[in-house]
Amino acid sequence: MIVRPRQTGQMDSAARADALAAEGRRLLDLCSADLDADVVTCSGWQSRNLLSHVASAWSAFAMFTEEASMEPPDFSGLESPPEEDDELVAFAEAALARITAAVGAADPNQPVWTWWGEKTLAFFGR
Repeated sequence: MIVRPRQTGQMDSAARADALAAEGRRLLDLCSADLDADVVTCSGWQSRNLLSHVASAWSAFAMFTEEASMEPPDFSGLESPPEEDDELVAFAEAALARITAAVGAADPNQPVWTWWGEKTLAFFGR
C-alpha cells in the first residue's frame, strides 16, 4: 500500500476486504494454473504447497475474525486442506471467500486474541 501525504495508512474494513479479495484471487489463479510449478522463493515447495498453506491461514484467520475472542482459539475445529487438486482449489476458493467476508464485516479495532503484540482484528487484516 502506498501512503500519500496526509494519509494515515489505515484502511477501512471494505478496503481491506477488497485488497484481500484481489490479491488472494491473484495468488489462487497463479497457483491453480500449475500446481506442480516450483515456488522459487520456497525451496522444495510447489504451488500446491503454497496454496495449501495460504488457504489454511485464510481459514484460520477467518475463524479468529468471526469469533473475535480474547481467548486462544480451538484449532481442532479447523479443516485440513484436501490432497486432491480440484478439491484443494475449491477449499482455497471457499477460504478466500470466508476471510474476505469476515474482514469486510469486522471492526479492525475489535480486541481479539493474537500470538503477537497487536491484540486487535487489524492484526489479521494486515
